[in-house]
Amino acid sequence: MASTDRLLLCSGGLSSAVPGELIQDTLRSSNDPEEVADRLITLATDHGGPDNITVIVIDVRNTR
Repeated sequence: MASTDRLLLCSGGLSSAVPGELIQDTLRSSNDPEEVADRLITLATDHGGPDNITVIVIDVRNTR
């Protein structure tokens, strides 16, 4: 079985607008990194984030 780590790279448009716990919950909400990134951008917009909202979600799988 492969283990997976998920990495988030984001601008302050996300991290300053959305509480950390909500970001963590969203990162765990789906196995699809693209879907998670879209949800995070929507959350940032809904929470009044500025126009510079950049999100990259990366899954790193260890197959050993």
